[in-house]
Amino acid sequence: MGWKRWPYWLKGGVIGIIFLLITIILLNLFLNQLFSFSYGRFILEVLSYSSLGALIGSFIGFLYGKIKNRNQAKR
Repeated sequence: MGWKRWPYWLKGGVIGIIFLLITIILLNLFLNQLFSFSYGRFILEVLSYSSLGALIGSFIGFLYGKIKNRNQAKR
């Protein structure tokens, strides 16, 4: 099943995970210069923020899919 055939909630979840992972990695690289770095804390942050990104992205994708399908049904 290709990317174009995925439901909107799944696309949103994947985009949310990728966005937050990139943000976490960039912030940790920057903050690593200022503070001490812990791999255990980094792994915990990645896991918790990935699940948060998946939930938020899935919800946004779900709403987008509902709105888009509603507009197509009216045509």
